[in-house]
Amino acid sequence: MSDKMREEFEAWARDSGEWDGEDDPFDWICYVTPDGTYYADSLELAWVAWQAARSIEVELPKVTEFANVDLPGYVLDRCRGMLSYQGVKVKP
Repeated sequence: MSDKMREEFEAWARDSGEWDGEDDPFDWICYVTPDGTYYADSLELAWVAWQAARSIEVELPKVTEFANVDLPGYVLDRCRGMLSYQGVKVKP
């Protein structure tokens, strides 16, 4: 997954306060092991769920041209770009 997605996840986890405490400061819990997993099992499980929730793929409707105006195509291209930016896969 992308660094951007991991950054968003860690920001969410930090803001939630679920993984922060005097004995377990967030920076320690957020430690990523050499194999790319989080040291804290609960945070790793949350990370797996976070990725799964964002691994959806959508199919946009086909464009039909009318009156020599490609406004629907333009709108769908913009939607495709915004969805991709947010990490949502768009079927070709």
